[in-house]
Amino acid sequence: MAASFDRRADVLKAARALADLLDNARRAGDRDLYDAAERILDQPAMFPLQVIEMAQLLATRSIAPPPSLQKQAQEAISTWLTATSGHRRRPSRTEAMQAVREWRAWQQLTDLAGRRVADVMVRAWQLSTEEAR
Repeated sequence: MAASFDRRADVLKAARALADLLDNARRAGDRDLYDAAERILDQPAMFPLQVIEMAQLLATRSIAPPPSLQKQAQEAISTWLTATSGHRRRPSRTEAMQAVREWRAWQQLTDLAGRRVADVMVRAWQLSTEEAR
């Protein structure tokens, strides 16, 4: 996994700069700049950063998704941080829709950090089905 972080060093640096930009735009009340930076962070190429954040939340917080969702999260962390897009497993649309329903149901029962994990997992399933097209 360390090699994966090395390969993503430029993205990590850019994410830090965008986080600073978001913070400064928010403090300055510059909604246009804030929205533009958010759109950059929402691009699929930046998604591994959200996965890193999710991994940190799962490792350092008392977030406890049900075992089946925990397994999905661990698989997503492994897949998104070590594999290239061409080597990711392509789920069926039915499988992805079921997983998204499960994450959204759990999202209603958890705290803010858990909701963030659920958001990342919903996006992971969405991106995996977009790649399959």
